Amino acid sequence: AVISIDKKGRIEFMNPWAEKITGWREAEALGKRIEKVLNIRSEKGSILFEDMLAEWKEPLKLVRKDGAEVLIAGSGAPILSSGKMEGAVMVFQDVTERRKKEIEEQRRQKLEALGLLASGVAHDFNNWLTAIVGNLYTLKEEVSDPKCQVVMQELEECVEKLREAARKFLAFAKGHLPVLRPCSLWKVMKEAWEKASLGTQMTIQWKNKVKEPAISADPMFLYQVFYNIFLNAVQATDGKGKVTVELREVSSKEVKDIPSLEKEKNYVRIAISDTGPGIPEEILPRIFDPYFTTKPEGSGLGLAVAHAIVTQHRGALTVEYEQGKAVFAVYLPLLS
Repeated sequence: AVISIDKKGRIEFMNPWAEKITGWREAEALGKRIEKVLNIRSEKGSILFEDMLAEWKEPLKLVRKDGAEVLIAGSGAPILSSGKMEGAVMVFQDVTERRKKEIEEQRRQKLEALGLLASGVAHDFNNWLTAIVGNLYTLKEEVSDPKCQVVMQELEECVEKLREAARKFLAFAKGHLPVLRPCSLWKVMKEAWEKASLGTQMTIQWKNKVKEPAISADPMFLYQVFYNIFLNAVQATDGKGKVTVELREVSSKEVKDIPSLEKEKNYVRIAISDTGPGIPEEILPRIFDPYFTTKPEGSGLGLAVAHAIVTQHRGALTVEYEQGKAVFAVYLPLLS
């Protein structure tokens, strides 16, 4: 995209690519200050055109005419005549999609590293559980007290549950795909909500624009996704807030800006918001990073695991802003 300006910073020319990126037509932009059309924002506010006359070291946020935000990269250079500036030229491109793909790739690499670590931990965990089971078996043979026998039986059952959890964790850590089959999305979500909100004063509002989405998923893995998101909402509101869940079908055209989704499929979108203080914009790029947390008691794994599971279901988990509030949006492919 190319925009040229005069020495007072007024627009003299825009090519079609500049029109497309900024949302301004050349006819309506001519004569306007460059800052009005090339509305670049930083943490300190709008950037003046004098500051654009250099190579932009990092992608900058551009606010389009319609209010939408995109990332652009480029540079500006003065037009000189006899040593005096007679104008300037701005050359830039939209790098929003490229940046999204870079972030997704960085996240994928981090999750791969987490998987290697988790694999080792799960193996050690299984070994410790095997040792515990062996000792319990010996104790059951040696101790005849009925009360002790009951306690040891309960311990055995707990160990078996832990062993099953370790097997699932190991399978997930190794990147094994979930076992996909038709399942009830509503049932999974409601079970996850009941567990996450247990013992709190939380309320929930279900906005259903889809009766029962036809999806193929692993109920156990999908339960973990919604449990983690709901738990995040419970913690954000100190257990006293309200959660809103809205389901609707979206077409392939509506998800074209989400790089990880297939462009020829339709999806169900599950939007989850809460009445908490919100997510600061500066931490959004790291929200799904393993071990990143803003909570003193948090592990930083809940949302990272949720993101990985949804990706394994050929879907996407994003954070989107609606009416100034952060909304977690889960996209799952609909069955044909």
